[in-house]
Amino acid sequence: MTDPVELHFLDDDTLVPFTDLLGASGLAMELLIQLVEHGIFEPAHPSERGLVPAQWRVSSHALFVARRASRLHVDFGLDAAGIALALSLMDRIDALERQLHELQCQLPRQPR
Repeated sequence: MTDPVELHFLDDDTLVPFTDLLGASGLAMELLIQLVEHGIFEPAHPSERGLVPAQWRVSSHALFVARRASRLHVDFGLDAAGIALALSLMDRIDALERQLHELQCQLPRQPR
């Protein structure tokens, strides 16, 4: 008999252990710590900065970001600084696309 599957629903308020980023991304702890230094990941509470990285907790959204960072690292060979730059540009593009979509929704429909 197999073990039951445990499902977790993640939202922006859910905190996950920093070590889960290791499993989600496949990146080395050293690279993840460098991404923290570049501001990509932020421990949930300032007091956690004094703890060892394995004890940090981050927003569950960081799992998505960690997967994206991994693809940038593997596919393009980017280092931490390159990953940080690419992620910030990708975030900006996502925000602009959302804004464009919102503005397009406000336009009157054109008859065909």
